[in-house]
Amino acid sequence: MREFFDHLWDAWNLSDDWQHVAVWALAIASTIVIAYILGWLIRVVIGTFIARLASKTETEWDDHLFEHKFFARLGNFLPSIVAYFLLSALVTPDDVVFPVVKKLVLLWIVVSGTAFTEQFITNVQKGYLKIIGDKRVPIRSYVQVLKIFLFLVAGILIFAILLDQNPLGILTGLGALTAVLLLVFRDALLGLVASLQLNSNDLVHMGDWIELPGTNIDGEVIDIALSVVKIRSSDNTVSSMPTYNLVSQPFKNWRNVNEVGARRLKISFPVDSMSLVRLTPDQCLRLTSEGYWKVPDGWQDVTNLEAYRFWAQNYLEIQTDVHPDLVRLVKFGDPAGRGLPVEMIFYTRLTGYPAFEHLRSHLICVYLAALGTFELRVFQEAVGAHH
Repeated sequence: MREFFDHLWDAWNLSDDWQHVAVWALAIASTIVIAYILGWLIRVVIGTFIARLASKTETEWDDHLFEHKFFARLGNFLPSIVAYFLLSALVTPDDVVFPVVKKLVLLWIVVSGTAFTEQFITNVQKGYLKIIGDKRVPIRSYVQVLKIFLFLVAGILIFAILLDQNPLGILTGLGALTAVLLLVFRDALLGLVASLQLNSNDLVHMGDWIELPGTNIDGEVIDIALSVVKIRSSDNTVSSMPTYNLVSQPFKNWRNVNEVGARRLKISFPVDSMSLVRLTPDQCLRLTSEGYWKVPDGWQDVTNLEAYRFWAQNYLEIQTDVHPDLVRLVKFGDPAGRGLPVEMIFYTRLTGYPAFEHLRSHLICVYLAALGTFELRVFQEAVGAHH
Protein backbone atom coordinates (compact mmCIF):
# COMPACT_ATOMS: atom_id res chain seq x y z
CA MET A 1 0.00 0.00 0.00
CA ARG A 2 2.82 2.40 0.84
CA GLU A 3 4.58 1.57 -2.47
CA PHE A 4 1.38 2.50 -4.29
CA PHE A 5 1.32 5.87 -2.54
CA ASP A 6 5.00 6.47 -3.36
CA HIS A 7 4.39 5.86 -7.08
CA LEU A 8 1.33 8.12 -6.89
CA TRP A 9 3.29 11.01 -5.34
CA ASP A 10 6.08 10.65 -7.87
CA ALA A 11 3.55 10.80 -10.70
CA TRP A 12 1.99 13.95 -9.22
CA ASN A 13 5.40 15.56 -8.48
CA LEU A 14 4.32 16.52 -4.95
CA SER A 15 6.80 17.95 -2.47
CA ASP A 16 7.58 16.08 0.75
CA ASP A 17 5.33 18.32 2.86
CA TRP A 18 2.39 17.91 0.51
CA GLN A 19 3.06 14.19 0.29
CA HIS A 20 2.83 13.98 4.07
CA VAL A 21 -0.48 15.86 4.12
CA ALA A 22 -1.88 13.81 1.26
CA VAL A 23 -0.90 10.53 2.87
CA TRP A 24 -2.68 11.37 6.09
CA ALA A 25 -5.72 12.76 4.30
CA LEU A 26 -6.11 9.66 2.16
CA ALA A 27 -5.35 7.33 5.06
CA ILE A 28 -7.90 8.95 7.37
CA ALA A 29 -10.52 9.17 4.61
CA SER A 30 -9.97 5.53 3.64
CA THR A 31 -10.13 4.43 7.28
CA ILE A 32 -13.37 6.32 7.88
CA VAL A 33 -15.01 4.90 4.75
CA ILE A 34 -13.90 1.33 5.45
CA ALA A 35 -14.89 1.57 9.13
CA TYR A 36 -18.31 2.97 8.19
CA ILE A 37 -18.92 0.22 5.62
CA LEU A 38 -17.81 -2.47 8.06
CA GLY A 39 -20.01 -1.02 10.80
CA TRP A 40 -22.98 -0.86 8.43
CA LEU A 41 -22.46 -4.48 7.40
CA ILE A 42 -22.35 -5.61 11.04
CA ARG A 43 -25.35 -3.55 12.17
CA VAL A 44 -27.68 -3.97 9.22
CA VAL A 45 -26.69 -7.04 7.23
CA ILE A 46 -25.12 -9.44 9.71
CA GLY A 47 -27.19 -8.20 12.65
CA THR A 48 -30.49 -8.54 10.81
CA PHE A 49 -29.59 -12.02 9.54
CA ILE A 50 -28.52 -13.35 12.94
CA ALA A 51 -31.54 -11.74 14.67
CA ARG A 52 -33.93 -13.48 12.26
CA LEU A 53 -32.07 -16.73 12.69
CA ALA A 54 -32.22 -16.42 16.49
CA SER A 55 -35.97 -15.77 16.42
CA LYS A 56 -36.52 -19.12 14.69
CA THR A 57 -34.56 -21.20 17.21
CA GLU A 58 -36.21 -22.88 20.19
CA THR A 59 -33.86 -21.46 22.79
CA GLU A 60 -34.66 -18.02 24.24
CA TRP A 61 -31.12 -17.05 25.16
CA ASP A 62 -30.16 -15.93 21.66
CA ASP A 63 -33.30 -13.76 21.42
CA HIS A 64 -32.16 -11.70 24.40
CA LEU A 65 -28.47 -11.81 23.58
CA PHE A 66 -28.65 -10.73 19.94
CA GLU A 67 -30.96 -7.75 20.30
CA HIS A 68 -30.43 -4.65 18.14
CA LYS A 69 -28.16 -2.84 20.61
CA PHE A 70 -25.77 -5.79 20.61
CA PHE A 71 -24.92 -5.36 16.93
CA ALA A 72 -25.04 -1.56 17.18
CA ARG A 73 -22.28 -1.66 19.80
CA LEU A 74 -20.42 -4.43 17.94
CA GLY A 75 -20.65 -2.37 14.74
CA ASN A 76 -18.79 0.41 16.52
CA PHE A 77 -16.22 -1.75 18.32
CA LEU A 78 -14.90 -3.95 15.49
CA PRO A 79 -14.35 -1.04 13.04
CA SER A 80 -12.24 0.70 15.69
CA ILE A 81 -9.88 -2.30 15.82
CA VAL A 82 -9.77 -2.46 12.03
CA ALA A 83 -9.04 1.27 11.89
CA TYR A 84 -6.06 0.88 14.21
CA PHE A 85 -4.36 -1.77 12.06
CA LEU A 86 -5.40 -0.06 8.82
CA LEU A 87 -3.75 3.24 9.77
CA SER A 88 -0.59 1.42 10.77
CA ALA A 89 -0.53 -0.22 7.33
CA LEU A 90 -1.32 2.91 5.31
CA VAL A 91 1.08 5.43 6.83
CA THR A 92 4.62 5.57 8.11
CA PRO A 93 4.65 6.54 11.81
CA ASP A 94 6.01 10.01 12.50
CA ASP A 95 6.57 12.05 15.66
CA VAL A 96 3.79 14.59 15.17
CA VAL A 97 0.56 13.29 13.66
CA PHE A 98 0.78 9.55 14.26
CA PRO A 99 0.90 9.69 18.12
CA VAL A 100 -2.19 11.94 18.18
CA VAL A 101 -4.16 9.80 15.72
CA LYS A 102 -3.06 6.64 17.52
CA LYS A 103 -4.34 8.01 20.84
CA LEU A 104 -7.68 8.92 19.31
CA VAL A 105 -8.10 5.48 17.75
CA LEU A 106 -7.06 3.73 20.99
CA LEU A 107 -9.57 5.84 22.92
CA TRP A 108 -12.18 4.84 20.35
CA ILE A 109 -11.29 1.18 20.90
CA VAL A 110 -11.51 1.47 24.71
CA VAL A 111 -14.79 3.41 24.74
CA SER A 112 -16.51 1.28 22.08
CA GLY A 113 -15.16 -1.94 23.62
CA THR A 114 -16.43 -0.92 27.06
CA ALA A 115 -19.85 -0.04 25.62
CA PHE A 116 -20.04 -3.37 23.76
CA THR A 117 -19.00 -5.39 26.84
CA GLU A 118 -21.48 -3.49 29.02
CA GLN A 119 -24.26 -4.21 26.51
CA PHE A 120 -23.28 -7.88 26.38
CA ILE A 121 -23.48 -8.13 30.19
CA THR A 122 -26.84 -6.32 30.17
CA ASN A 123 -28.27 -8.68 27.55
CA VAL A 124 -27.11 -11.72 29.50
CA GLN A 125 -28.74 -10.27 32.61
CA LYS A 126 -32.03 -9.64 30.79
CA GLY A 127 -32.04 -13.16 29.40
CA TYR A 128 -31.29 -14.65 32.81
CA LEU A 129 -34.09 -12.68 34.47
CA LYS A 130 -36.62 -13.59 31.76
CA ILE A 131 -35.74 -17.28 31.51
CA ILE A 132 -34.54 -18.23 34.99
CA GLY A 133 -35.52 -15.30 37.19
CA ASP A 134 -33.74 -14.00 40.27
CA LYS A 135 -35.81 -15.67 42.97
CA ARG A 136 -32.80 -17.64 44.18
CA VAL A 137 -29.79 -15.70 42.92
CA PRO A 138 -29.92 -11.86 43.04
CA ILE A 139 -27.97 -11.52 39.79
CA ARG A 140 -28.31 -7.73 39.74
CA SER A 141 -25.78 -7.41 42.55
CA TYR A 142 -23.14 -9.40 40.67
CA VAL A 143 -23.87 -7.57 37.41
CA GLN A 144 -23.37 -4.22 39.14
CA VAL A 145 -20.04 -5.37 40.57
CA LEU A 146 -18.96 -6.61 37.14
CA LYS A 147 -19.90 -3.30 35.53
CA ILE A 148 -18.07 -1.32 38.20
CA PHE A 149 -14.95 -3.40 37.54
CA LEU A 150 -15.41 -2.92 33.77
CA PHE A 151 -15.67 0.86 34.05
CA LEU A 152 -12.75 0.98 36.47
CA VAL A 153 -10.54 -0.90 34.00
CA ALA A 154 -11.76 1.33 31.15
CA GLY A 155 -10.94 4.44 33.18
CA ILE A 156 -7.43 3.17 33.90
CA LEU A 157 -6.86 2.40 30.21
CA ILE A 158 -8.09 5.86 29.17
CA PHE A 159 -5.75 7.58 31.61
CA ALA A 160 -2.90 5.34 30.47
CA ILE A 161 -3.51 6.30 26.83
CA LEU A 162 -3.79 10.02 27.55
CA LEU A 163 -0.69 10.07 29.76
CA ASP A 164 1.37 7.60 27.66
CA GLN A 165 1.78 5.41 30.70
CA ASN A 166 1.73 1.68 31.31
CA PRO A 167 -1.66 0.65 32.78
CA LEU A 168 0.15 -1.52 35.34
CA GLY A 169 2.06 1.54 36.49
CA ILE A 170 -1.19 3.39 37.06
CA LEU A 171 -2.55 0.43 39.04
CA THR A 172 0.57 0.52 41.19
CA GLY A 173 0.01 4.20 41.81
CA LEU A 174 -3.58 3.54 42.82
CA GLY A 175 -2.28 1.45 45.71
CA ALA A 176 -1.69 4.66 47.62
CA LEU A 177 -5.34 5.56 47.14
CA THR A 178 -6.63 2.28 48.54
CA ALA A 179 -8.05 3.90 51.65
CA VAL A 180 -9.87 6.52 49.57
CA LEU A 181 -11.23 3.86 47.19
CA LEU A 182 -12.43 1.75 50.11
CA LEU A 183 -14.24 4.78 51.50
CA VAL A 184 -15.81 5.66 48.15
CA PHE A 185 -16.88 2.10 47.37
CA ARG A 186 -17.69 1.16 50.97
CA ASP A 187 -21.40 0.48 50.36
CA ALA A 188 -20.65 -1.40 47.14
CA LEU A 189 -18.10 -3.65 48.82
CA LEU A 190 -20.33 -4.28 51.84
CA GLY A 191 -23.22 -4.96 49.48
CA LEU A 192 -21.14 -7.45 47.49
CA VAL A 193 -20.14 -9.35 50.63
CA ALA A 194 -23.74 -9.27 51.85
CA SER A 195 -25.03 -10.56 48.49
CA LEU A 196 -22.57 -13.46 48.58
CA GLN A 197 -23.65 -14.34 52.13
CA LEU A 198 -27.35 -14.05 51.31
CA ASN A 199 -26.91 -16.34 48.31
CA SER A 200 -24.59 -18.90 49.89
CA ASN A 201 -26.71 -19.21 53.05
CA ASP A 202 -30.03 -19.02 51.15
CA LEU A 203 -31.28 -16.30 53.50
CA VAL A 204 -33.61 -14.30 51.29
CA HIS A 205 -35.01 -14.46 47.75
CA MET A 206 -36.94 -12.07 45.59
CA GLY A 207 -40.60 -12.28 46.58
CA ASP A 208 -39.92 -13.34 50.19
CA TRP A 209 -41.95 -11.69 52.92
CA ILE A 210 -39.66 -10.50 55.71
CA GLU A 211 -39.95 -8.62 58.98
CA LEU A 212 -37.21 -6.63 60.70
CA PRO A 213 -37.69 -6.37 64.48
CA GLY A 214 -37.29 -2.90 65.90
CA THR A 215 -38.33 -1.24 62.63
CA ASN A 216 -41.56 -0.68 60.74
CA ILE A 217 -40.24 -2.67 57.78
CA ASP A 218 -42.55 -5.61 57.07
CA GLY A 219 -43.25 -6.65 53.51
CA GLU A 220 -42.24 -8.37 50.29
CA VAL A 221 -38.71 -8.15 48.90
CA ILE A 222 -39.10 -6.66 45.43
CA ASP A 223 -35.48 -5.82 44.60
CA ILE A 224 -32.06 -6.93 45.82
CA ALA A 225 -29.39 -4.66 44.38
CA LEU A 226 -25.72 -4.30 45.21
CA SER A 227 -26.18 -1.68 47.90
CA VAL A 228 -29.97 -1.41 48.46
CA VAL A 229 -32.81 -3.81 49.17
CA LYS A 230 -36.36 -2.62 48.46
CA ILE A 231 -39.28 -3.99 50.47
CA ARG A 232 -42.94 -3.36 49.62
CA SER A 233 -45.29 -3.34 52.60
CA SER A 234 -48.95 -4.38 52.58
CA ASP A 235 -49.98 -0.72 52.18
CA ASN A 236 -47.89 -0.56 48.96
CA THR A 237 -45.27 1.72 50.48
CA VAL A 238 -41.68 0.80 49.59
CA SER A 239 -38.90 0.83 52.17
CA SER A 240 -35.22 0.85 51.26
CA MET A 241 -32.36 -0.41 53.38
CA PRO A 242 -28.67 -1.28 52.89
CA THR A 243 -28.14 -4.83 51.67
CA TYR A 244 -25.62 -5.57 54.41
CA ASN A 245 -28.32 -4.92 57.04
CA LEU A 246 -29.82 -8.30 56.14
CA VAL A 247 -26.68 -10.08 57.34
CA SER A 248 -25.77 -7.73 60.19
CA GLN A 249 -29.24 -7.63 61.79
CA PRO A 250 -31.75 -10.38 62.62
CA PHE A 251 -34.88 -10.60 60.49
CA LYS A 252 -37.82 -12.95 60.08
CA ASN A 253 -38.43 -14.63 56.72
CA TRP A 254 -41.89 -16.09 56.02
CA ARG A 255 -40.75 -18.08 52.95
CA ASN A 256 -40.72 -21.41 54.80
CA VAL A 257 -44.40 -20.92 55.67
CA ASN A 258 -45.32 -21.02 51.98
CA GLU A 259 -42.92 -23.88 51.23
CA VAL A 260 -44.29 -26.04 54.06
CA GLY A 261 -47.87 -24.97 53.40
CA ALA A 262 -48.71 -24.33 57.04
CA ARG A 263 -48.94 -21.13 59.07
CA ARG A 264 -49.05 -21.07 62.85
CA LEU A 265 -51.94 -19.19 64.44
CA LYS A 266 -52.73 -18.49 68.06
CA ILE A 267 -56.03 -17.37 69.56
CA SER A 268 -56.13 -16.27 73.17
CA PHE A 269 -58.75 -14.63 75.37
CA PRO A 270 -59.33 -14.54 79.15
CA VAL A 271 -62.31 -16.25 80.80
CA ASP A 272 -63.75 -14.83 84.00
CA SER A 273 -62.56 -17.17 86.76
CA MET A 274 -65.66 -16.37 88.81
CA SER A 275 -67.81 -18.16 86.21
CA LEU A 276 -65.90 -21.45 86.55
CA VAL A 277 -68.02 -24.15 88.35
CA ARG A 278 -68.35 -27.93 88.54
CA LEU A 279 -70.96 -29.29 86.18
CA THR A 280 -74.04 -30.96 87.58
CA PRO A 281 -75.48 -34.12 85.97
CA ASP A 282 -78.31 -32.05 84.50
CA GLN A 283 -75.83 -29.64 82.90
CA CYS A 284 -73.89 -32.56 81.47
CA LEU A 285 -77.06 -33.99 79.95
CA ARG A 286 -77.97 -30.60 78.46
CA LEU A 287 -74.55 -30.21 76.85
CA THR A 288 -74.78 -33.76 75.52
CA SER A 289 -78.20 -33.18 74.02
CA GLU A 290 -77.01 -29.98 72.37
CA GLY A 291 -73.90 -31.66 70.91
CA TYR A 292 -71.38 -29.78 73.04
CA TRP A 293 -70.28 -32.67 75.29
CA LYS A 294 -66.87 -33.85 74.03
CA VAL A 295 -65.35 -34.86 77.38
CA PRO A 296 -63.60 -38.29 77.22
CA ASP A 297 -65.22 -41.13 79.16
CA GLY A 298 -64.00 -41.66 82.70
CA TRP A 299 -63.46 -38.03 83.67
CA GLN A 300 -64.83 -37.08 87.10
CA ASP A 301 -65.70 -33.69 88.61
CA VAL A 302 -65.64 -31.98 85.25
CA THR A 303 -65.87 -28.18 85.29
CA ASN A 304 -67.63 -26.11 82.69
CA LEU A 305 -64.29 -24.68 81.55
CA GLU A 306 -62.84 -28.18 81.06
CA ALA A 307 -65.89 -29.17 79.07
CA TYR A 308 -65.46 -26.04 77.01
CA ARG A 309 -61.78 -26.88 76.34
CA PHE A 310 -62.63 -30.38 75.06
CA TRP A 311 -65.36 -28.98 72.84
CA ALA A 312 -63.03 -26.29 71.54
CA GLN A 313 -60.36 -28.95 70.82
CA ASN A 314 -62.86 -31.06 68.90
CA TYR A 315 -64.13 -28.06 66.95
CA LEU A 316 -60.56 -27.19 66.02
CA GLU A 317 -59.83 -30.70 64.78
CA ILE A 318 -62.83 -30.84 62.43
CA GLN A 319 -61.92 -27.62 60.62
CA THR A 320 -60.78 -28.46 57.08
CA ASP A 321 -58.50 -25.40 56.89
CA VAL A 322 -56.58 -26.47 60.00
CA HIS A 323 -53.51 -28.60 59.16
CA PRO A 324 -54.23 -32.15 60.43
CA ASP A 325 -50.60 -33.28 60.66
CA LEU A 326 -49.33 -30.47 62.88
CA VAL A 327 -50.09 -29.29 66.40
CA ARG A 328 -53.72 -28.52 67.25
CA LEU A 329 -54.04 -27.66 70.92
CA VAL A 330 -56.42 -25.85 73.23
CA LYS A 331 -54.90 -25.12 76.64
CA PHE A 332 -55.09 -22.81 79.63
CA GLY A 333 -52.54 -20.18 80.47
CA ASP A 334 -51.41 -19.16 83.93
CA PRO A 335 -53.98 -17.12 85.87
CA ALA A 336 -52.58 -13.70 86.68
CA GLY A 337 -55.55 -11.96 88.31
CA ARG A 338 -57.00 -10.86 84.98
CA GLY A 339 -59.01 -13.95 84.15
CA LEU A 340 -57.88 -17.41 83.06
CA PRO A 341 -56.37 -17.32 79.53
CA VAL A 342 -57.75 -19.87 77.05
CA GLU A 343 -55.30 -20.42 74.19
CA MET A 344 -55.80 -22.17 70.86
CA ILE A 345 -52.57 -23.00 69.04
CA PHE A 346 -52.75 -24.59 65.59
CA TYR A 347 -51.47 -24.49 62.02
CA THR A 348 -53.58 -23.56 59.02
CA ARG A 349 -53.19 -24.43 55.36
CA LEU A 350 -54.25 -20.87 54.54
CA THR A 351 -50.86 -19.18 54.36
CA GLY A 352 -51.86 -16.21 52.21
CA TYR A 353 -53.17 -12.90 53.43
CA PRO A 354 -56.05 -12.27 54.17
CA ALA A 355 -57.31 -15.87 54.03
CA PHE A 356 -55.73 -16.89 57.35
CA GLU A 357 -57.10 -13.72 58.99
CA HIS A 358 -60.62 -14.71 57.92
CA LEU A 359 -60.18 -18.12 59.56
CA ARG A 360 -58.75 -16.59 62.72
CA SER A 361 -61.57 -14.05 62.99
CA HIS A 362 -64.18 -16.75 62.40
CA LEU A 363 -62.79 -18.99 65.14
CA ILE A 364 -62.61 -16.12 67.62
CA CYS A 365 -66.28 -15.32 67.05
CA VAL A 366 -67.34 -18.98 67.33
CA TYR A 367 -65.35 -19.60 70.51
CA LEU A 368 -66.55 -16.42 72.22
CA ALA A 369 -70.18 -17.08 71.24
CA ALA A 370 -70.01 -20.60 72.71
CA LEU A 371 -68.93 -19.41 76.17
CA GLY A 372 -72.55 -18.73 77.19
CA THR A 373 -73.53 -22.32 76.37
CA PHE A 374 -71.11 -23.50 79.08
CA GLU A 375 -72.26 -20.70 81.43
CA LEU A 376 -68.89 -19.00 81.15
CA ARG A 377 -68.08 -15.31 80.74
CA VAL A 378 -65.22 -13.62 79.03
CA PHE A 379 -63.15 -11.43 81.33
CA GLN A 380 -63.09 -7.74 80.47
CA GLU A 381 -62.20 -4.54 82.22
CA ALA A 382 -64.87 -2.46 83.88
CA VAL A 383 -66.41 0.00 81.44
CA GLY A 384 -66.67 3.65 82.35
CA ALA A 385 -64.73 5.91 84.69
CA HIS A 386 -65.50 6.75 88.31
CA HIS A 387 -65.43 10.41 89.35
